[in-house]
Amino acid sequence: MTSSSSSSSCSYHSPRPLYAPGALDGADKVVVDTGTGYFIEKTMDNGNDYCQRKINSLKSNYEQLFEVLAKKKSVADEAGMVLQAKVRQLQAATTS
Repeated sequence: MTSSSSSSSCSYHSPRPLYAPGALDGADKVVVDTGTGYFIEKTMDNGNDYCQRKINSLKSNYEQLFEVLAKKKSVADEAGMVLQAKVRQLQAATTS
């Protein structure tokens, strides 16, 4: 970060609650958080492409997870119905 008359103002975020004033020296590079504690410097286009791929991957994982969840809910509902039928059958057998 440099002090230049053509730079724009920004705030730097650290993991701790600390914000330090700063200035951008150019917006042709971005830093991308890979989610593993590492940051990668990329061009604006490559950073945008990386983020778009990450979004698509998360959407795909969400859809797969939703399908698995629907199947497990169906199995749990069937098991609950079978259990209720057996309870009713036992109650009918004990009352007669």
